[in-house]
Amino acid sequence: MSKICAIFMVLFLAQAALAKPSESSVEKDLTPKQELAGYIGISLIALIQDYSEKCIKVSREILRDEDFLARHEPMFVEFKQNLTKFVDAYEAAADAEKKFDILDMFSNTSDFYYEIPEDKYTPESKYIVDVLNKYHYRDIESEMEKEFSPFVEQVMKIFEENKSALDKPTLAWFEKYQHMSDFEEKLNAFSSLLEMLTENE
Repeated sequence: MSKICAIFMVLFLAQAALAKPSESSVEKDLTPKQELAGYIGISLIALIQDYSEKCIKVSREILRDEDFLARHEPMFVEFKQNLTKFVDAYEAAADAEKKFDILDMFSNTSDFYYEIPEDKYTPESKYIVDVLNKYHYRDIESEMEKEFSPFVEQVMKIFEENKSALDKPTLAWFEKYQHMSDFEEKLNAFSSLLEMLTENE
């Protein structure tokens, strides 16, 4: 699963998790599982909102780049059209959920060029990678990974405070999570955690 797919999967579950605890009108009535799910839901949606805003910023900057706009070879025209469609669709989206769904357009458009082996680059594909690098597209994921760390620390703190009230599958999840090192694996893992936390709640 690609990172963007992992993000969408966790986002979907985060929205569901966020809805569950909000059904309680009194915060003190939340169960430990609801408290944990609520924090994860709110935090992940904020992280992904920040991610989406950075993606749209990169797209707008590229579409204002005079050197890029002056190029009219077919590959540049296609890339420009794809970015324009993404920006237009994102700006027309009525709510955050639709904006998140549209992010896939940007990811597919941009990642295609990074997946080309360097020895297969054409002058056009290399230029597109260079212009994406110029506006720090690849930094977006690394920045998200950095922002992910304090989120995980807080999740672990809430877990430690409430682990006596958590069930065995949730405890097993946390034990397994301690041994994960890859960012995408960690992000994917929150899908299964949120499913457990919101099940039968």
